[in-house]
Amino acid sequence: MKTFTSLRFLDLAMARRMAIGAAMLAAMPFQASAQYFERVYANSAPGQFQGGGVSSLGVVTDRENALATNGVTDYSTLTVPVAVAGLTNAVQVIKFGTAPSAGTALTVKVETGSSILGLVDYLQVQAMSGNTEVGEPITGASLLGLLGGGVLSDGTNVAEVTFVPRNAGGTSVAYDGVKLTLSAAVGVGLTTKFYHAYYLKPVTTAVNCDAPVDAVYGVGAGVASLLAGVLNPYAAITGSSPATQIFTGATVGGSVSETVLFAGPAAGDALVTLSIPPTLLSLDLLDAIVLEAYNGSTSVGSRTLSSLLDLDLLGLFNNGNQITLRLPTTAAFDRVTIKTVALISALSNLNIHSVKRVLPVPSVTIGNNDLIYLGQTANLTATSIHQTDNITWYNGLTSVGTGASLNVSPTETTSYTVDSNLPGCTTKSGKGTAVVTVLPLPTQNTLSVAVKATTYSATVATNPTSGRALSFASADFPTQTGLTLNSSTGEISGTPTVDGTFNFSVLISDAGPASSGARVADIGNTPALGAITTYNYSLTINNSLPVKLASFSARKEGNISTLAWSTTSEVNSERFDIERKIEGNNWTLIGSKAAAGDKSDAVDYTFVDQNPANGENLYRLKMIDRDGSFAYSGIQSLSFKLNQITVSPNPVSGSEQIKIQVGDWGLVSSVRVLNALGQVVFQSTQEASSYVSADQLKAGLYIVQVTRKDGQKVSSKFVKL
Repeated sequence: MKTFTSLRFLDLAMARRMAIGAAMLAAMPFQASAQYFERVYANSAPGQFQGGGVSSLGVVTDRENALATNGVTDYSTLTVPVAVAGLTNAVQVIKFGTAPSAGTALTVKVETGSSILGLVDYLQVQAMSGNTEVGEPITGASLLGLLGGGVLSDGTNVAEVTFVPRNAGGTSVAYDGVKLTLSAAVGVGLTTKFYHAYYLKPVTTAVNCDAPVDAVYGVGAGVASLLAGVLNPYAAITGSSPATQIFTGATVGGSVSETVLFAGPAAGDALVTLSIPPTLLSLDLLDAIVLEAYNGSTSVGSRTLSSLLDLDLLGLFNNGNQITLRLPTTAAFDRVTIKTVALISALSNLNIHSVKRVLPVPSVTIGNNDLIYLGQTANLTATSIHQTDNITWYNGLTSVGTGASLNVSPTETTSYTVDSNLPGCTTKSGKGTAVVTVLPLPTQNTLSVAVKATTYSATVATNPTSGRALSFASADFPTQTGLTLNSSTGEISGTPTVDGTFNFSVLISDAGPASSGARVADIGNTPALGAITTYNYSLTINNSLPVKLASFSARKEGNISTLAWSTTSEVNSERFDIERKIEGNNWTLIGSKAAAGDKSDAVDYTFVDQNPANGENLYRLKMIDRDGSFAYSGIQSLSFKLNQITVSPNPVSGSEQIKIQVGDWGLVSSVRVLNALGQVVFQSTQEASSYVSADQLKAGLYIVQVTRKDGQKVSSKFVKL
């Protein structure tokens, strides 16, 4: 990746000056903890310090404007005319109402109307205590190295100078003000603007901690166009219109930059919203626009625009839309720079709409598992960047808890979100998400009546979730009956040796991924979850079966199912309940047939299922005696393909009629048409219609949804031109 440093065009002298300044900056006490800061501005400008020097020809105008009383855009102006070097200077001192403690960093914001490289030897910054200069003066190479955030160039620049006032021995000194001195160069008149001076102190009231507070900007060496520069530099911090604009012109080097400042360093990511007039972008142009975050002059994150734009954003950007990019950082930062470097083609202007600092999204873990069964509890844990951050949990828009940990017992699969903010700060982070998947409990089955000396089989519970294996255990299962409980399938089987009624309980546990069956999301990969529930059962074993079933069959006749069965004898039988099961559902009663009651010869029965479901249909008989005892038949299976519908013409245009074809309209209850957003744009009000008019539909993708009378839905897509 290209970096800003490698693309700067610096001469050897500039490089030396930067190295000196960087060494001084490294010794400064920047804090990157969970503490936010606010600026304390100098608030008085004593008149006795205006002007000065041997010839007193230097002039300070609007000196009260250097107090930030009306905001960070105000400034005083220091001017010295053409004179003999050293004989003319302009001086301004501004003072703090409350002096900071020794060792507190002091920041001065200045603007140069001409070459910064030619000015640094004639501009001096020094701390003051009362009417006395204290600490070493900052000028020349030291001043150049401390110009954090500005562009070191021969163009107009607005920059900050940050330093800790120290004496010649390196000891911090107390101060209550700062003096700015502009001296004359030989045969050259000089002018500089003095915006303000400030130090940082911890916030004590609730504030918008991550809101930008100031901006610096500049034009670098090698920019050929006289039009190059930054227009409306403070719109990026106020959000006002028109936006901040960087103008470049056609260049072969140099840079133009806008740097947005925050009140002290803090950890997080930078969000930058940009746009350009519609134009044809090139990779070279995108590589030449750089976003970089700094802590003072130390880079903590740098990306070219091309590396931050995916294909979707590139299309929006190329069409002149505003796009918001997230610049990741590696440490706390107090400023974000947007700059153009080494452009090889013309870019009329780059619009900067806003720059924000946001806390990183909290990381979320689920302590026990993100997969639970109904009635169980999941433990959610969120970790924010600072231990002192306030953490809030949400279900939708509703707050459901605070703090790093949250225990939840949802009744269905639920997404929880979490954000954080620092104490005393109104700014919230983005939201992290935790999804807790809730599986239904196994369906408890009623055990059919067993018959002594007759082979028996029944399952204690049905697992409604494919992809998960269950295990079954019982400490009081009646083994004296001659029956056994299969621990893997939950099947009770064998040949009963005794009769009577037996009560017992079964502990059902989740044993982990099933060896077969459809997976639901990542359910199949989740390890064993352990105990789920305990069910109580009653098993009755009779001496004889009231009904002897000779046969049971099922056959397809078009789109219906015909069931047939025969008995060879019946004793006190009351009725046959016909039950159906489709994939993922429980057994459902779909009809009943009265039994013969008492019969010693063969009896034949039939039943027609007029509305079988699409896919596999399982059928069984529940044979019920007059005393309430019952037994189940074997299972028959039939499969149907009922979900085939066609839509024509496709695509459709104008006011054409859309024809919907289904297998049997007698099985259809309603027809709906939905747009790509899932919104219903047509719905049959009474009888389902096989035609839909396209004249009211806008161009786009649509879905036809047909609902059957048994509740099943089938769909197909079409396009309106």
